[in-house]
Amino acid sequence: MPVDSGFLKPAHTRLNVIQIMCDQLPYYALGCYGHSLARTPNIDALATQGMLFENAYAQNPICCPSRASQLSGLYPSNHGIMSNMNNLEIMNPQVRFLSDRFYEQGYATGHFGKWHCLRKHTDAKFTEFRFLEESIPIWPQHDIERFFRREQDPVFLYYGQFVHAATHPCSEQNTGPARITDWGVDFVERFAYKPFFLRLSYLGPHAPVLVPQPYDTMYDPDDIELPDFANEEFANRPQALRNLQTRCIQTRAQRLPEGMSSAQATRTHIAYNLGLISHIDDQIGRLLNTLKELGLEQNTLVMFTTDHGGFWGEHGLLEKAGCAHYRALLQLPLILRCPGLIPKGTRHSGFIEEVDFYPTLLDLAGVSQDDCINGQSFMPAILSNDGTGRADVFAEFSDGRQNTASLRDADWNFIWHARTQEAELYDMQADPDERFNLADVAKYEDVVHTMQQRLLSRMMNNRNVQIMPDNDRVNRSPIYLTPGRDEQGHEQALIHRFRGERVDEFPTTEP
Repeated sequence: MPVDSGFLKPAHTRLNVIQIMCDQLPYYALGCYGHSLARTPNIDALATQGMLFENAYAQNPICCPSRASQLSGLYPSNHGIMSNMNNLEIMNPQVRFLSDRFYEQGYATGHFGKWHCLRKHTDAKFTEFRFLEESIPIWPQHDIERFFRREQDPVFLYYGQFVHAATHPCSEQNTGPARITDWGVDFVERFAYKPFFLRLSYLGPHAPVLVPQPYDTMYDPDDIELPDFANEEFANRPQALRNLQTRCIQTRAQRLPEGMSSAQATRTHIAYNLGLISHIDDQIGRLLNTLKELGLEQNTLVMFTTDHGGFWGEHGLLEKAGCAHYRALLQLPLILRCPGLIPKGTRHSGFIEEVDFYPTLLDLAGVSQDDCINGQSFMPAILSNDGTGRADVFAEFSDGRQNTASLRDADWNFIWHARTQEAELYDMQADPDERFNLADVAKYEDVVHTMQQRLLSRMMNNRNVQIMPDNDRVNRSPIYLTPGRDEQGHEQALIHRFRGERVDEFPTTEP
């Protein structure tokens, strides 16, 4: 029975909506998705009480485009953000966010945590918006050792110049995930009397993986089994992928702690990641308990997901890359729970894209739709639990150097690298780990041709939404840069502010 919290009780019958989002979380890194070591009881409980999606996919393997697609219901080439942190890109100013729809229907709207979608948050309609310094797009990773290093800290792991993992200097009550959850709990308590739409966006397990005690030692690296791979897998892959593998192997060899092998470093990296995920899971439990205590559990739709996945040793890689359109990066964990509405303890096997989150959440909440999107509502399939989904899922990436697009269905994953005119083809039934590229094998020539034509058709059909012409766009600078600012100088200023040093004003390129 709900406790008397002293807060105003709901005076409406509408559905609250909470979107909980991790950053760079592999779909399989949760207990409910089959990870044998992961301790994620609160997320697992959401799956037990709701619906788990087995084939949810991102539109892009990196942060900004993926987040913008979830918020807008549009593919990256339509909302305008195709890569991360490119100051030449701007988001189509006509794009309306999911939060706008809820706000216009009288909802209190809140966003707490990482934003990072190359559009000012003030362009979206949020009742409240807060982000942390460790949640902004530019992290002082190359400076973080000097900031956090203590003699008693465990070893730091590096990937190139970036610190990968370390014990957080703060207690578990004072980390970024804890602070974000504090804000979320406070928001729910204050707005319990009216319908609300809340986004909690956790940074982890994206690097730098800063894990508070006791989570930093919760997982023994020796217990972790690494994915099978062979360096020879890349022999017939496109040049961009061969370059990626070479860089990854070389930089790890150069930056490994003394006496630690590459395999040991990867296991330790995964152990830290799992620890941070368990810490975030406990924070999610705090929010879910608040809903229960306030009597809001029955009329609150909770979504759990991430923006994209991450490599944990697949193909010998770590982190992510825009040209790598593989399951480890594009497949998402996705869970929906709403007692009395979402069938309990069910699994949805059909393909669904992250652009579909936008109309599906609106549909479930009974909020009016927007025709100017690419997303499709899967409310009927969810409520009837019939497993209906898309025929295939699409992804695209472009950063001025690489243009990559892919189409994946139940049988094949086809990846096209437009700049170099190179293809990849993987048999998803016989080779679900995508280890053997079949694009150059003569017997699959017809499959390559068919998938290429399907991909081209999909790219053309994706443009069939009412969007503003390119020449009518306005120059909207990203959240972390404005015109006239020096990028490197601005980043250094953010580092100084992160470390608590006084910064009177950000440097500019103007004399």
